[in-house]
Amino acid sequence: MLGLFSLCHTPAIAQPETYPSRPVRIFVPFAPGGSNDVVARLVGERLSQIWKQPVIVENKPGAGGNIGAEAVAKSPKDGYTLLLSGNSLACINPQLYKNAKFDGVNDLPLVTPLGFVPIVLVVNPLVPVKTVAELIAYGRKQAGGLSYGSGGAGTPQHLSGEMFKAATGLNLMHVPYKGNMPALTDLMAGQIDVMFSPINSVASLIKAGKVRAIAAAGARRMADFPDLPTIAESGVPGYDSSLWLALAAPKDTPKAITDKLDQEVRKILGETQIKDKLAQQGIVDISAPPAEFRDMVRKDCARWARVIKEAKVSAD
Repeated sequence: MLGLFSLCHTPAIAQPETYPSRPVRIFVPFAPGGSNDVVARLVGERLSQIWKQPVIVENKPGAGGNIGAEAVAKSPKDGYTLLLSGNSLACINPQLYKNAKFDGVNDLPLVTPLGFVPIVLVVNPLVPVKTVAELIAYGRKQAGGLSYGSGGAGTPQHLSGEMFKAATGLNLMHVPYKGNMPALTDLMAGQIDVMFSPINSVASLIKAGKVRAIAAAGARRMADFPDLPTIAESGVPGYDSSLWLALAAPKDTPKAITDKLDQEVRKILGETQIKDKLAQQGIVDISAPPAEFRDMVRKDCARWARVIKEAKVSAD
């Protein structure tokens, strides 16, 4: 895990006092429209205004994010090609893709945190439960258990279900979809029972009564749903699942440049207008100093490694 934040010193290709002197690219290794894309474009636009240089956001999806991440890992180590990373790429994919051509931890060290995307446990309205305890009791009475959908095998939503299954002993059958929205469509239609979904995908559905929120999956309650307890508060101690996003750069990018990026991005994330726009997308400011963020990431990676090993999940 040392490589996650260790940026080795190399001869500076770009000097920090003149960086950037040309356009910077931020690769988003997922399709347009998601949380990753929103954050990258908001931050990229402000960096462009501050630097007086274009910051180009390029979507490069495929293989769970590995295609875009590999492209950045192989890029020059000069700060001009960056990655919108997160726990999928830094913690989960290295455990799932044993034959990947890059190491999502060591080859793409994190530069600065960007935000949390809370995950919420929801059920279709036909499931007669309102709490985690009721869900567990109801699920244990069903001969075939309960079905839960996700945006695909190996996604944080899938692994959130596996972690819940292991913690509660509940019989949960995973139903993978090609994306979160098809899974939500079937959830609303009553084709599946349960989902662990990013809050920005389901907040409007919860408010409209099309799905029912049972609990927040993260360690803390959500600002938009303050009365909704966490899963840990609801009788599953230690349960914690959320998405986090961060900016990453190729290994051996000069530390002076990554430090400059960190400082600039933290200032941007502190701007009221940016915070408000992110909040509208359900993205919460991490507001963690570097040492605290490093500790959080290490714990998160260890947690997902344990879940993947116990559930015997693999993408190879």
